[in-house]
Amino acid sequence: MKNIQDQLVSVQTSDPVELHRSRDTANRFKHEPLILKEVDDHVFRIRDVEKIRSKGDFRLPQQYTSTHTLLIIAEGSGSLTREQGRVRVQSQSVHWFAPGSTLGLRSSGRKGMSVYLLRFDCYRELEAGQLPSKEETGLPVKKASFEEYENNSDTSQKSNHRPVHDERERSDHREQLQTWDCPISGTWLLPICEELYTYWHGGSVGSRTRATGLFLQLLCDLHEQEQVEAGDASMKLQRTRVYIEQHYREPLTLEQLAEMAALSRNYYVSLFKKQYGESVVHYITRLRMEHARRLMANPELRLRDIAHRVGYNDEFYFSRKFKQETGITPSAYIRNHTRKLASYDPIATGYLLALGVMPYAAPLHPKWTAHDEKRYAANIPVHLSVQRATMNWQSNIDILRHCAPECIVAPDHISDQEKELLQQITSVYYIDSRTRTWKQQLLQLATVLGSQAEQAAHSWLNAYHQQLQPIRQRIEQSWGKQEERIAFVRFWKGNFYSYWSSEAAYMLRDDLGMQLIQLNSDGMEDEDTPISIQHLAQLGIDRLLLLVCQESETLQHWRELQSHSTWLSLRAVQQNTIHWLPSDPWRDRSPEAYKRMAIDLDTRVQQTAGI
Repeated sequence: MKNIQDQLVSVQTSDPVELHRSRDTANRFKHEPLILKEVDDHVFRIRDVEKIRSKGDFRLPQQYTSTHTLLIIAEGSGSLTREQGRVRVQSQSVHWFAPGSTLGLRSSGRKGMSVYLLRFDCYRELEAGQLPSKEETGLPVKKASFEEYENNSDTSQKSNHRPVHDERERSDHREQLQTWDCPISGTWLLPICEELYTYWHGGSVGSRTRATGLFLQLLCDLHEQEQVEAGDASMKLQRTRVYIEQHYREPLTLEQLAEMAALSRNYYVSLFKKQYGESVVHYITRLRMEHARRLMANPELRLRDIAHRVGYNDEFYFSRKFKQETGITPSAYIRNHTRKLASYDPIATGYLLALGVMPYAAPLHPKWTAHDEKRYAANIPVHLSVQRATMNWQSNIDILRHCAPECIVAPDHISDQEKELLQQITSVYYIDSRTRTWKQQLLQLATVLGSQAEQAAHSWLNAYHQQLQPIRQRIEQSWGKQEERIAFVRFWKGNFYSYWSSEAAYMLRDDLGMQLIQLNSDGMEDEDTPISIQHLAQLGIDRLLLLVCQESETLQHWRELQSHSTWLSLRAVQQNTIHWLPSDPWRDRSPEAYKRMAIDLDTRVQQTAGI
């Protein structure tokens, strides 16, 4: 092996798998990550090995992957959510996620699941002075300082040289997030995972080195499995699904797709539904209707044109299928989406929804806007990227320029460059998303949008206050009468931070009358200043509202904290009065989010009170 200290480049490779679009020179779909094919040319470092078992309902919240991640389904089946959508997963399968993607998992029914999560870094090994191209790594390259490696070659220093994770560096390559799926045949997968997990957590000298050896064996076995499984029915099924996504506008037949998979028609139909949870016909129809909804936003297109563009020669048959799929006729759908108002940020989306306006374009993501993505994605024709997930705001500008909305609603904290480019497209209304006067902001936006929006704003606010009144009474009766010391904190990458001055905390105090204690003695509640676990222990907190960032590095710190003696000594831990709050809606700052926060908290209050 080459001298690693002299010749490693400080870039974590993120290979362009692109399951849904890439083809190789032989016109076959690429499925295998490059680092599997060239495993001998890479250096790997395991970050964490986690095993999760659940006998009942299982849910892994959507989380951000800051490293390469292998999700291995040991037992059970469920639904895997990633940027490309949801897919059904079975036991004996491996799913690869590149850095910067997100994943979430739910079990099917109440049978539970058993999964392994292997997080690791991957480096290219190069000749001295050689740098990889963008095409090789899938990332812009940052030149390494070789002197730096030489001066810090001791193993105790290696943690100072972590791979590049700068989202700005990868922005040009995030539009096709990288994932890879491999069904496993045989019984070799689970024993090696269990042994790897045991060695990684063994604690004895050399056990983690043994775990690393087993991990390399796993990667080699996966590469071999991929080659062996080239003719496997599940893999062929996956390839036909990719073909459907690219050719759903064309006349497709079950016979044609079954022939592509080299399966009988009946077996292909049965296997597709078992694998993906819906029939082939419904899957094709759903893709066509999603595209039709986007086309309906163009006033220059007639219904006949839209029907033809999504694969229907008969516009009346298309209309019947559209109503079956969406519940309303195409004409009614078009009437409901006559105004092309665009949301540039999830906060703006929440304001528009409170006014009864379904945005024509809005940022959606299965992690950062989970509620909106699940509930409204089908009714929002144009989907933008979520800024904090991609940092690729230029692509959103291009999309908005192409679809030409009549007005864009955006938060005022975006950059001056973004503001200038948005204002070149159309008129822009800016929301001061950092102010406590969000109700006044809602009324001002409604005034801009017209009388119908003004009526909707007053109606929404009246309903909001009526809904919060009984919730406030239940909080006072259950938590307030005990004069509990309640703290609101966030946990991120190994540190606690005060959330007392957040917009969510203002809503709790102003609208729900909660008394939250301040965590700093000087009264300056800075959200960016870390708070030690020892300081929290000294405060005598009776009840803790806690936000844990769903990101791989933070979750690893969180698991380690659970056995910390100081954490276990906290009064709230001993009394089992810790309330884990989801980022969505508790990190949002819009009217719709505040309403959902109140409902979420009310559920917790009633559970603790036994109501």
